[in-house]
Amino acid sequence: MLFVLCVLCFGFSAQAQTMVDNYKFNYTYDQSGNRVQRVMQVYQVAQKFEGIDSIPHNVVLVYPNPTFGLLNITLTTFDNESYQLFDMMGKEIKRGNFTSAQTTIDISEEGSGQYLLRILSKGKYQDYKIVKKS
Repeated sequence: MLFVLCVLCFGFSAQAQTMVDNYKFNYTYDQSGNRVQRVMQVYQVAQKFEGIDSIPHNVVLVYPNPTFGLLNITLTTFDNESYQLFDMMGKEIKRGNFTSAQTTIDISEEGSGQYLLRILSKGKYQDYKIVKKS
């Protein structure tokens, strides 16, 4: 009885969550069952290309992808990794060293298109396809 009284006095909202491909959707509903909010979150942020020389046992998060300029890179293990950014013609655009497990690369001056981000560690590498939007 107290629950019914609380629902009538204070309203009621429900939440649901679903995952589709690389996205997590959170939905919020009002007391009538109408969806009032949908939030989409990307949980896998970059496409990784692995080869024989891939970095073992290191999880790399690259987000947001696509990006409008700032690209965040987070490493779960940090051991003096470096990065290179190439355009699709193979020309190196940027390079740098990680000074911590998280870094940001500013590609806002670059044109829209696809880029290849290479994370290097101890002679091995992982490549990520990056999409830059204007």
